[in-house]
Amino acid sequence: PGLMVSEAALGGTVHPNAIRRLACGADLIPVVLGTAGQVLDAGRAARLFSEDQHRVLYARDRGCTAPGCTVPAAGCEAHHVRWW
Repeated sequence: PGLMVSEAALGGTVHPNAIRRLACGADLIPVVLGTAGQVLDAGRAARLFSEDQHRVLYARDRGCTAPGCTVPAAGCEAHHVRWW
C-alpha cells in the first residue's frame, strides 16, 4: 500500500523492491523526468547541470543552501553535493 507498482510488458505488475533487486547488478543509469519529459536527474552520466535542472533548483531552493548564506537564486551556481 502506498507504493507505486510497475507494469511489465509480458508479466503483469512488478513490485518496486523486485525491480531494485533485478537492477542491482545491471549497468543502468537512472533518469528522472519532469512532467513535460525533460531530464531532471541523469545519474552520473552528466557532469554539468542542464537548464531544466537549473530551473528546478531555482524553484526549489530560492537561493543558496549553504548554512548562513543569503545569496538569492539568481546569483547561485549549481554544485554537486558530493564532488564529481
